[in-house]
Amino acid sequence: MHTGTPSKLGRYEVLEELGKGSMGVVYLARDPLIGRLVALKTFHVGHGLGDTEIQQFHARFLREAQSCGILSHPNIVTIHDIVVPAEPGDVFMAMEYVRGSNLKQLLQRAGRPELEFTARVVCQIADALDYAHSKGVVHRDVKPANILLTADNQVKITDFGIALLNTSNLTQDGQMLGTPNYMAPEQIRGTDVDHRADIFSLGVVLYEMLTRRKPFPGDNLTVVTYRIVNESFDPPEQYVGKLHPGLREVLERALAKNPDDRFTTASEMAAELRRLLPVASTPLVGENTAELLAETMASLPGLDLPELSVPPPPVLENEPDFRLPVPSAPASGSDTRPPLLPPPEPPEPIGELRAEDGEGSETRPPLFMPEPPLPEITMPSLPEVAAAAPPPPPSAPPPAAVGPGTGEAVAPPPESAAATPAATSKRPIDRRRLALLGAVAVVALLLVLLTLSGLRRLAGPDTEAVYGTEREAARQQVEQLLSQGRSLLDEGRIDQADTTFGQLLELAEARRDAVRESYRERVAAGDRREAETRSEELEWLAARIGEGEDALRQAEDRRQQLAFEAARDGVVRDSMESARIAFEEERFEDARAAALTALEADPGVSEAYDLLADLEPQLTRTRRAETRPEPRPPPPPTVVAPKPAETQEVAQVEPPPPVVVPDHGVLEVTFTSDLPRGVLLIYLNEDQLLREDFRFIEKTGLFKRPRSYTGNLERRFEVATGTNTLKVYVSGARNRPTEVEQLTANFPAGATRRLTIRVSEDGAMNATLH
Repeated sequence: MHTGTPSKLGRYEVLEELGKGSMGVVYLARDPLIGRLVALKTFHVGHGLGDTEIQQFHARFLREAQSCGILSHPNIVTIHDIVVPAEPGDVFMAMEYVRGSNLKQLLQRAGRPELEFTARVVCQIADALDYAHSKGVVHRDVKPANILLTADNQVKITDFGIALLNTSNLTQDGQMLGTPNYMAPEQIRGTDVDHRADIFSLGVVLYEMLTRRKPFPGDNLTVVTYRIVNESFDPPEQYVGKLHPGLREVLERALAKNPDDRFTTASEMAAELRRLLPVASTPLVGENTAELLAETMASLPGLDLPELSVPPPPVLENEPDFRLPVPSAPASGSDTRPPLLPPPEPPEPIGELRAEDGEGSETRPPLFMPEPPLPEITMPSLPEVAAAAPPPPPSAPPPAAVGPGTGEAVAPPPESAAATPAATSKRPIDRRRLALLGAVAVVALLLVLLTLSGLRRLAGPDTEAVYGTEREAARQQVEQLLSQGRSLLDEGRIDQADTTFGQLLELAEARRDAVRESYRERVAAGDRREAETRSEELEWLAARIGEGEDALRQAEDRRQQLAFEAARDGVVRDSMESARIAFEEERFEDARAAALTALEADPGVSEAYDLLADLEPQLTRTRRAETRPEPRPPPPPTVVAPKPAETQEVAQVEPPPPVVVPDHGVLEVTFTSDLPRGVLLIYLNEDQLLREDFRFIEKTGLFKRPRSYTGNLERRFEVATGTNTLKVYVSGARNRPTEVEQLTANFPAGATRRLTIRVSEDGAMNATLH
């Protein structure tokens, strides 16, 4: 038992540690009440969490475990028990202990599973998922590591609901929640997820079992997730040649980007596979897959090798007799000849092997390159012979061997079979078999080396030289464009810099795609050194692409700054023009207001200060004239009115209260923009009414990528009654000057007018006043 392994967890007796991950440890344990072996999966929740967070985790753990505990299906690992301690600490789950391997380990072995085996595994997992979906449970982490292959040839899926429990985004073995290679596009984007995300993940598993490749390969996480969301999967035909009819359509439906285009249910996907392939009547494990499973399970520590059901080899008709000649022996009551071995049909011989012996030499049978591994042969030891018989002449037929105890001649093997040895060796049969296997291995290795050498000659001796030349040329072009773009940016030539950085990204991305394809070819050919060279270039290209994207963002920020400065300069220019005209027309108050507007936009406008200085004496005289008192008129003559006759007093009636009439109008502003960011300025007469630096960009998805959207603003202002002039400025679009609209309208007291501003994606503005 490993150090630190507890002897008990709850009532369970811990036997050994099965695995460890960032979220906890998995133990093999025994339930003392009923003697059942279980797998205890613990979850660490006490590190770095407060009491409230721990309580929330416990409540969530119980809720999700209860939802998964209702699942009872032959292809789902059963949850027996859950334990949440009263004090803060680890929680754990007692699950069905499955003895065997998983699909990930099987796919890591050499060889590809049979098509029938692939279909049976996917159909059984689809049945399990369909059952779970009917209970309202979504797995969210379907992948080969969570698909178990038991020792008795059954398939089970595990970790149901675990993806919903983890707060650290990690599951066992430190893998990221959702395992990006198997995540559906909606999982990566961070949008709502339903059972169809499991169907997408199962489609990835099907693709990988068919090709032993990922459908969306990439050099890093960013590339993989981008391809899942935006690109089609790699054609499987490039890995397996001709694909079984109908399987391509199954893959396309299961791996559709839009969930509505996928199979409606997992059972529908299983039904389509069963229709295409006769999996119902075939055994789960074929001969080749049985060998893969046996190798996989034999490599697991502490696991006995299970016996897998393997169909026996076919019996050949008219098979040659491969019995060794032995000397006659006295007859006995039974036939003691060794059992016959029915070998497969051998291919054409490729040569003969002569082995030197201490007592002379012998001619071995021709060597063959059999496809399946040699079976274990158990043969009795042969009796010693006095001396080796001389080899027969080439023209004479081989002497007939005599069967033991019969005196009858045994027919020699046919000419196409291996030649009968001239003498019987004194060595045991195991050493002969060992020598034969060694010779076969040497010849196979030579053939592989010759094949690779021939492929290299076909590829041409200058392949790497051409690649090196192209690599250096691409590097020089990328570095030159990057340096040129930065220089243009420093000089303020934003549009030229933007174009240069765009060319840089196009070149680097095209080169990256070409190198990525070459990298895959080198890996497939086994050229490790050349593959590493291409991997290094891919890393370099990724860094340059990142620099180019950063430079584009800097150019955009600089463009926004220039747009704001252009809008500000436009306001200053218009305001100063209005101030000069008003001064010449002796409308000094209007001139003063326009000059102050210019200073509000840019406090550094010296001309506005000069104009205000010239306006001061004029304004002083005007104000004195307005405040000079007017002469009083002469008093009216006094008239004595006659005393009126007495009249009856009439009750006074209070007049109705006067109607309050607003002394201002109302301006409502509605601003809608497809332009993601920029500056909006509105002036009422010569006064700034509104300034808004708008930015309609949000970050979404797993990696919080920026995405622009159509933005809206609503504002409301009180304005003076009478005729008013509105000026609207919008800036921020690339390759487009500041847009300006001037509108004039009468604002009656209490009336409301609406200013509607619409800006297109290219920066064109349309403003209307109603």
